[in-house]
Amino acid sequence: MRPLAADDPRRIGAYRLLGRLGRGAMGAVYLGRSPGGRPVAVKVVRGELAEDPTFRERFRREVASARAVGGFWTAVVVDADTEAERPWLATEYVAGPNLHEAVTRHGPLPEPAVRMLTAGLAEALSAIHAAGLVHRDLKPGNVLLGVDGPRVIDFGISRAMEGASLTMTGVFFGTPGFFSPEQTTGEEIGPASDVFSLAAVLVFAATGSSPFGEGHTTALLYRVVHTDPDLSRLSPGLRELLGPCLAKDPVARPTPAQLLAAVGDVGTAAREPTQWLPEQVTSLIAERTELLWAEPAMPAGTRVATAAAPAPADPQPPAAQAPRPPAERPLPPPPAQKPPTRLLTKVAEEPTPPAAPAPPPLPVAAAQAVGKAVGRARAKATARTAARNAAATAARRLDQALAEGTRFSGTRGGSVFFGVLGLVLAVTFAVAVRNGALSTGTPYGDVFEVLVVIGATYFALSGVVSLMRASSSPVELVLSPLGLTVLRGRRRRHLDWHQVTGLRIVGRGRKRWLVAWLADGVPPPGPLGSHRFPEYRGGICLYPLGQKRNRREVRRQARELHEALRWYARGSYDGSGSKL
Repeated sequence: MRPLAADDPRRIGAYRLLGRLGRGAMGAVYLGRSPGGRPVAVKVVRGELAEDPTFRERFRREVASARAVGGFWTAVVVDADTEAERPWLATEYVAGPNLHEAVTRHGPLPEPAVRMLTAGLAEALSAIHAAGLVHRDLKPGNVLLGVDGPRVIDFGISRAMEGASLTMTGVFFGTPGFFSPEQTTGEEIGPASDVFSLAAVLVFAATGSSPFGEGHTTALLYRVVHTDPDLSRLSPGLRELLGPCLAKDPVARPTPAQLLAAVGDVGTAAREPTQWLPEQVTSLIAERTELLWAEPAMPAGTRVATAAAPAPADPQPPAAQAPRPPAERPLPPPPAQKPPTRLLTKVAEEPTPPAAPAPPPLPVAAAQAVGKAVGRARAKATARTAARNAAATAARRLDQALAEGTRFSGTRGGSVFFGVLGLVLAVTFAVAVRNGALSTGTPYGDVFEVLVVIGATYFALSGVVSLMRASSSPVELVLSPLGLTVLRGRRRRHLDWHQVTGLRIVGRGRKRWLVAWLADGVPPPGPLGSHRFPEYRGGICLYPLGQKRNRREVRRQARELHEALRWYARGSYDGSGSKL
């Protein structure tokens, strides 16, 4: 960490800045401290980017998406201000080196550490992808090593940089040697791109170099697309684990969940959290943690003296001291401590009763059985607690996403209008028939009167049905970074983005639907009262557009939904086949 320069800010939001951690293409990163004393990493956007409206809009959306990312191995976004003169965000601070620094200073990591690193980073990518994000710049510098495991940083903001006005044709956003072939060739980027970058990062952790070597950027770009990675320095187990992740075809790469399953349970590799890294790296983490907390957490507004405090003056002899005023007379000395009473002495002298004999030790088999039973009970209790906490966290995240997401809904105005109109016509015809205003006394007049009665009955039923529709809750659709949610009243059905393989707007005129195709193994959502999800060519009709609006309103909502799906759904939405 470097000290703050003259042009560096001293405070961002509520955070007092202590030093500069680094500087990149987006801006500077500072170490800050919250009013409560918690350390955070504060990233402040460069002034040139802050003046770009396109970047600001993308940055605002990406920060909202990043806040929805959970999981254990990501640096959580704790605060942000996207409307500031220079936008910023604050994340959890990890008092440890990044992977590039650790490997450069102390050499490659041993295989057990690489496997634990694989598990942590794969779990982090699963959480990032579940929030609808793609990291796009996973590299050793964006992996921090903590005492309890790795942390992935800078997720959710790379896409904002790609849309900035500073990104020009021929300029790649990313790190050569660590981004995927599809990033190099400018093709569509999805979660599989992060898997490729993850494998390249892990090869660096195990060998100290990129799987595509070193050299000029142009040479690295060519090797990533056209040559096979160099995995000769990996152990056979790591070569088998990471080789498929570096496939040129994104479809051939495993998902983070599959990679996590392949690496297996690494929890038993280190019984203590500090044992997962080499001793030199662990010592570096401990040193930085000690330095971090050695800096006092001063309250806001406190000034730090720059000059040393003067040494205390030598005490003057008693004769030179000024006479003490009466109000400052010294207090009388405290009374002497009373000696112990006879009762206490007697009790103290009584012999201590002998301790009860220890119970005989359990046999080894019995002790092992008891230990296993206690362990199973604790494991079940821990699993139940973790499940409850996970469910509560997921519910809170979904509620927040619903509040901040883009909402589409129908209208009740048309149903109310036609309901009232139908009842008015029915009453009018009924009164006319009752008063004989339509009777002509001829056979044709009687037939006409019967037809009027039938029409009045039809209008009455239509009016009642329309008013019943107006009184019921409309079907709503909310798009958020977590996924898409269909609501009706208090009921809701939610689908994460990774559960959806395709989306399309189908139909014409006023009858249009948003159709979703689900991933294998994902059950279709249940009905929302009377609203059901009919099948359509292997998918399900998820949301009816317009809901009885006129054609112009339906077309407008289709266009708005199209733009929202292009942003939130990304790779899942087929805009070319949608009916707008």
